[in-house]
Amino acid sequence: MKDDTEKEECTEEGGINMAVLAKPINKVSVIQERDSRKFVQDFNNNRVSKEFLDVCKKAGSLFGKRK
Repeated sequence: MKDDTEKEECTEEGGINMAVLAKPINKVSVIQERDSRKFVQDFNNNRVSKEFLDVCKKAGSLFGKRK
């Protein structure tokens, strides 16, 4: 018999919810010299724009006072 202070959350399938822990990877990616120009171009194209960040901040203010 389980103690009343012990709580378990069960999923719809009958399993028990568990926390997942992840270990950070401390590896450095190496970019070859011949691929560096393409890497920089792709990196710059995938940057988040200032306008997008402003829109996100405005939308975030609708949901609460967290930053």
